[in-house]
Amino acid sequence: MSKTYKYMNKQILMFVAAALLVTAGPVAGQDLVPVGLEDAVEQAREGNPSVVAARHRASAASNQIRAQGASRWPVLRAEVGVLTSTDPVAAFGGRLRQGRF
Repeated sequence: MSKTYKYMNKQILMFVAAALLVTAGPVAGQDLVPVGLEDAVEQAREGNPSVVAARHRASAASNQIRAQGASRWPVLRAEVGVLTSTDPVAAFGGRLRQGRF
């Protein structure tokens, strides 16, 4: 490598470092709040897309396990109906549906 090339790389590196330092400061109107280790870890967990996706996958797997076991639970069904009629055929049909005739 030539001496000029190394010098240009150092200049670019210094420019990038200076730009990062300038933009890393607080935004106007924001106050810096000290954060503890536990809070920082919690914020990182909430903001990390991989962690959020893993939580959703775990929740989906749990729901799937519950749904697969649901067929073993008893099912209770109830039906209510009212039929009033002076027609003897309708009255007989109502009794027939009830299983009482």
